[in-house]
Amino acid sequence: LVHPLERIKVVSKDLVAVMSDVVWAINPQKDYLHDLVQRMRRFGSDIFSGRAISFEFAAPELDDNIQLGANVRREVFAIFKEAANNIVKYSSCSAVKCEFYIERSELFLTIRDDGVGFDAERVLSEKFRPEMGGNGLVSMRRRAVELGGTIAVLSAPGRGTAISLRIPLHPHENGTA
Repeated sequence: LVHPLERIKVVSKDLVAVMSDVVWAINPQKDYLHDLVQRMRRFGSDIFSGRAISFEFAAPELDDNIQLGANVRREVFAIFKEAANNIVKYSSCSAVKCEFYIERSELFLTIRDDGVGFDAERVLSEKFRPEMGGNGLVSMRRRAVELGGTIAVLSAPGRGTAISLRIPLHPHENGTA
């Protein structure tokens, strides 16, 4: 049984993290691509180093003037965070590599781990049931689609996992989000 004070501590810490994400997401001064990259790099470093998982985050020099809407920043960060949390919970990996870049007005993010992997075809099939797991993957896919983009999940038992996100930098210009 978890001691009530310990439970309060955990819930309080989670609430502070959620509030920090909300404040960051709605802050118009943080509407720049480099702010998103910085926040992702910091979150990844914190979550992985605390579990002795090697973490590399490759992002070429980005134009400091590239603006993103609050919704794009929030959703891309949420996808990254969900992927990172899944890695920590399920992958048993020793290393994570992220690659983030912009090409032809599209944002690309790939997150790879060297963990145990899973049967992606089964977990992402039409026969999916919540008790099988994979809710986070479904949520990431929904977020990507809402931004007018795509997400690919490549995994196999014993081969690690790679999640690749592609979204337009300015979804509203394409008639979405």
